[in-house]
Parts: sequence; C-alpha cells; structure tokens
Amino acid sequence: MEGLPQIVARMRARWSPDLQALFHGGSCSWVAPATLPDGLPVVLKISWPHREAAGEAEALRLWDGHRAVRLLREDSEYHALLLERCDPGHPLRSADHLSAEERLLAGADILRELWQVPVPHPTGLEQLADVTSEWAGLAEERMERIRPGFDAGLVAHGIQLLRELPATASREVVVHGDFNAGNVVAAARRPWLAIDAKPMIGDPDTTRGRSWRRSTTHSPTPTPAACWPDGSPCPVRGKRRRHPRRTRRHARGTGPGRPAGYLSSPAAVGSWP
Repeated sequence: MEGLPQIVARMRARWSPDLQALFHGGSCSWVAPATLPDGLPVVLKISWPHREAAGEAEALRLWDGHRAVRLLREDSEYHALLLERCDPGHPLRSADHLSAEERLLAGADILRELWQVPVPHPTGLEQLADVTSEWAGLAEERMERIRPGFDAGLVAHGIQLLRELPATASREVVVHGDFNAGNVVAAARRPWLAIDAKPMIGDPDTTRGRSWRRSTTHSPTPTPAACWPDGSPCPVRGKRRRHPRRTRRHARGTGPGRPAGYLSSPAAVGSWP
C-alpha cells in the first residue's frame, strides 16, 4: 500500500490517463475511470498482488471482448491493467427494471459466449482441480488446528467433494471464477459485460449457484426456465454441485483475509490525482 501512489504515478507517465474520481467498494484493487489523450474512455486497475488475480489479463486476452471487458494494455510488473470502460457501468445486481428471471437469462447469455472460447494449451491459468485440492488440504489443516464449532461430518463431506467433483466434469472451459451480478455491468457495445475475473480452467458448473442467489436478491424466486447455457434447469440442480469456494469458506474457520478498505484509504492513494 505504501508504494501505491508511486505505481499510480508510473502508470500516468506510461499511459497518460486523465484520471477521475476513484471507484469505491472493492477490496483487492485500486480502480479509477480515466480518459486517454485520444479521448478513449478507460479504467485503470491496479491490483493487490494475489493468486486469484494472477490470470485476469490472460483470460481477458482469450475472451477478447466476447462478453467481457476488453484488455487494452497491461503492466505485469506492477499488476496494472488498462481496461475498456463500460458505460453506463451499473451492475446487473442493481438492474431493478429487470425481473429476476431476466437477470438470470442475461447472465446465462454472457456465460454462453465466455465458455465458447477454446481452452489454450499450454496456459498460465490454474487448473480448478489443483486449486480445489489445495482448498481441501487447507480445510483439513484448519479444522485440526482451529477446531471451529462446525459439523465435522459435513466439513469432511465438503472436503471430499472439493477433491472429487472436478474429475466428474464433462468438459473444461475458461471459468470466470467470480461470476456474480456485481461483476456484470451495463455497457454500450453490448448490454452487459463481465468484469473482475478470477479465472481458472475447469468445470463450468462452478459458476452456478452462488452467482445467481446474488442476482436475485430482493426479487421473487425465478421460474425454473432452461436458462443455463447448456439448457439445464436453473436454479442449480442437486446438492452435489455446491460451489467449491463456498465449501472452502465454511470449512476454513478463521484466518487471515483481505485487509478492510484495501487500496481505498487516503493513505494508499496519497495526493492523487
């Protein structure tokens, strides 16, 4: 955080963005709208270096604007991305003019296009199975060390699913990794675009469930229309398709997390702009 003002200054010198008021609400990145000298509206994103964000630029290059925000430039040394700006930019979560089912269909339409992108070989993106196996080991270690008041049998079952479910996938895609109604925003060139990917290669079923509970907050339960890209019913089918990240969170107990207000405090921003 102490070096953030210097990184912002470097990106201003390198890309010459006319920075505007900082976006608020994130916990792992410093994000601000800007305009380039040629008048192009953009977003400058500088991330706290962490594992989940490591593949964002690669995934955006693979998707190449197909229902995801476009990557315009990257500085991997300083974890900085210059991104297409979405206008008007409000999230799908706040689209109160749409019914719950319309929001579900909008999200599923995005996933349909994201999943059509061929998985590259080789790739720098992590395999979902490797990640969930590590989550399983972390959950076991923390259950033994912290001994939280969770149902041990339920946690053990969750750990088993983390290790076994990825192997049951019928196909692999570039998984967004954090696809929810807050990470789908309104844009001009397409009605809705995905942002803030935490990408992996793996089972597309990891996208289901949690994402759409957020999509339908304060809305009636949608009818079980065949709205998933593969035509299967929505909401999520069956208990065995629980999102592995949710299983990990319930199993891990206490532990270090992301700092509150990360990269949004005056101390982090310094004298910017």
